Amino acid sequence: MPVLMANLIKGDQVSSKVDYKDALPVNMYAVRRDILGAQGYMLEYPGLTSRTTGFGKDRGGIYNERFGLHLRVSGTKFISVSPTGTVAVLGDIPGTKQVTIQDCYSFNTQAIIAEGRMFLYSPTTGLKEITDIDLGKPLDGVWVDGYYFLTDGEYIYHTDIADEKAIDPLKFATAEFMPDASLAVAKTPDNKVIVFGRYSIEYFINAASEDFAFRRIENRGLKIGLVATHAKC
Repeated sequence: MPVLMANLIKGDQVSSKVDYKDALPVNMYAVRRDILGAQGYMLEYPGLTSRTTGFGKDRGGIYNERFGLHLRVSGTKFISVSPTGTVAVLGDIPGTKQVTIQDCYSFNTQAIIAEGRMFLYSPTTGLKEITDIDLGKPLDGVWVDGYYFLTDGEYIYHTDIADEKAIDPLKFATAEFMPDASLAVAKTPDNKVIVFGRYSIEYFINAASEDFAFRRIENRGLKIGLVATHAKC
């Protein structure tokens, strides 16, 4: 295997344990190119910088433009992180798995879907769990046209336009390509809903129907599936 000889710049650094130590570059990788008598050079690339310490495994986060807050689920804690790194605990989110929080906030609330349960956070009322019996066990959700649009793996459904905490049992439907499971939902740039099935992808548009408000867009479905809820991009 060929060896790349690249110039490595280093210097001295003060240490609490010794008088001086080598200061080696970090977040750099070798570029193979003959330059200045060497076979390559070191190029800096973006890296991660520790900002603050949370409460466990990172389970998902978002910068909520409406509230002007960086919100995140860390371990079992729902937190906000300020630009200076200060952490404030806003409530408790049970479980250990990745949550749905991206693209899931309205003018009034931030939704968090965690292991079959749904929570709504508001800076004025705090974090509250939706207890409507018709909620079931949602897998994923997205906010679109005044609704939280959800899937539980079998059905697609949405909250009431006048009450984000209410689920009407008449506002349920299924994807047309069933019986494959509806694993996830998302939103297109032009505000259409994407329903990701295990073996299919379908698109829905708000038709303001009396019960289930959305209508499937004909001839736009795809026979391409999704392996898991959080595998979409």
